[in-house]
Amino acid sequence: MKPFWKNPVFPAVAIVLVAMVSYIPAMRAAQIWDDDTLVLDNELMQARDGLYRYWFTTEGVDYCPVTWSSLWLEWRLWGDRPAGYHVTNILLHAFSSIVLWLVLRQLGLPGAWLAAMVFAVHPVNVASVAWITERKNTMSMPFALLTILCYLKFDSQASRRWYAAACVMFIFALLSKSSTVVVPAVLTACIWWRRGGLTLRTALPIVPLFMLAGVVSVATIWFQQHNAIGDTVVRTSDGLSRLATAGWAFWFYVVKALVPYNLCMVYPRWQVDGHVLLSHLPGLTLIASMAIFWTFRKGWARAPFFALITFLIGISPVLGLFDMYWYLYSFVADHWQYIPIISIVAFVICGGASCCRDRPRWVVRLAVAVAILLVALFGAMTWKRASTFEDQSTLWTDTIQRNPSAWIAYYNLACVHQLDGEPDRAIPLLTKSIEIKPDYHKSHVNLGIILAARGDLVRAMDCYREAIRLAPAAAPAHYNMGSVLIRLGKLDAAADCYLKALERDPENPRIHNDAGVVLYNQEKFDQAVHHFTHAVDGCPDDAEMRLNLGNAMARQDRLDEAIAQYREAIRLKPDYAFAYNNLGFALANKGLIDEAIGYYRQALRIDPDYHAARRNLSMAMEKKDRLPR
Repeated sequence: MKPFWKNPVFPAVAIVLVAMVSYIPAMRAAQIWDDDTLVLDNELMQARDGLYRYWFTTEGVDYCPVTWSSLWLEWRLWGDRPAGYHVTNILLHAFSSIVLWLVLRQLGLPGAWLAAMVFAVHPVNVASVAWITERKNTMSMPFALLTILCYLKFDSQASRRWYAAACVMFIFALLSKSSTVVVPAVLTACIWWRRGGLTLRTALPIVPLFMLAGVVSVATIWFQQHNAIGDTVVRTSDGLSRLATAGWAFWFYVVKALVPYNLCMVYPRWQVDGHVLLSHLPGLTLIASMAIFWTFRKGWARAPFFALITFLIGISPVLGLFDMYWYLYSFVADHWQYIPIISIVAFVICGGASCCRDRPRWVVRLAVAVAILLVALFGAMTWKRASTFEDQSTLWTDTIQRNPSAWIAYYNLACVHQLDGEPDRAIPLLTKSIEIKPDYHKSHVNLGIILAARGDLVRAMDCYREAIRLAPAAAPAHYNMGSVLIRLGKLDAAADCYLKALERDPENPRIHNDAGVVLYNQEKFDQAVHHFTHAVDGCPDDAEMRLNLGNAMARQDRLDEAIAQYREAIRLKPDYAFAYNNLGFALANKGLIDEAIGYYRQALRIDPDYHAARRNLSMAMEKKDRLPR
């Protein structure tokens, strides 16, 4: 009987177990950053027709319907509980590591299993695995690797079924995340590696994959410009500076892949002047390295050239040729290295395994010991790094410690304290965020909200004015300014602010409701009904909005419609004393005194100190006594 470690299933099981253990802290993690807006609290995720809208509309921030579909289905299983999403991400990552092992073995690389194991526990990958929103990475990676595996089998067996499978897998990869457009170029390099060169016959089958990648690339640029970036100016650097930054980014990723130390959620945003020759040194170094490796590609440089070219291909979408919203924070990110890091890992591990061939036994044993230590070290580092993703507060505190210039970290940590009811802790963080990046309008808005809550309306107004100056199209600044103006008794100005907010966010039910309140107080009941109706359409289960609509309808003498709204408000909120009182008042106006009295009494049972209900009840009783018997 063979030892269990010689069972062909054991290597795959070992990868899964080691990955799961390394990511235990992530299983306990909460949501971070945009996990709520994009996944857990996303209206599209919760909508019954969400699948259709993700696949056949442009409502999503990116077009990756396979990824959104997986999350949509999971929302039906665990709702807003993060644990299920985290476990799924970890399992997908472990599965990708297994497929990577098969791909490297198909390429004939020694040490393929160890390379896959190192990939499974590499600390840089934590940003992709422990972040729910980065499901795009963990979902697309298996399909990308399966595309390469199937195509390599097609290349060796000339089987149409393997080619068809590769095409199908590639389509799923593209629909999971658009950065997989690099797969055809990686495939081309793999064929060159396996065959020692390229011919028209070996390269031609890859052309359809390039065509698919081209279509998705165009779609991705459109989504980034229209749905992600919008009117935001993410950077103002010219072409030379962008080119220089690309060189810096390339070597940054290489270093982090080799030495994953001091990892950070948001790295410092470099100030690169492309007009200074020295700033192009990293890029020139890359070009020189490529030239040297290409020159000696038939000898010692074959493996380094293969590793360097595949890494460059993999990282190319995020080197800065096209703007992405993340550039507002930094020009680099750990989660962008999820695909290309494979090249560095394979080069180091498989290259090391190759060097150990035909070596004395003690050398091999030493290499095995080093490999075990490396996996253990990376596993421990991954555990520690995953722990920083425990919750928002832990993540952003860690980010600030590692990168004190990360203004977005100060802003996000301030938001956490605001939600936790700790405005005193939020104010210095927002102040610091504004100090570092004074043109970020959201920091001004949030600071204004805290100041307004404290009663410092003058300073709050200053914050909102500055936010509007920086971002005239931002609805929250107009909306919150309107709320302050109401407190100052300036109803006309408040109504104007709400209408401006609606011009920028016309479907927002909360803004419609508050605009309706102002217009109601101005006795503009027709306009109030219009806005309350929009509010109710947007939030049909909001009892307060139903009550407001009923009140405005009652002032128009539309009593039957008002009564219907009051009854619906009571159904939604059975202990809503205001709704019982107003329903009673409407019924009394219709002459239904006995029924009105019942509702007044119900309002008083809920709130015995409700003086208006007590007065209305008294008046109704007197009116009843005057009625002929």
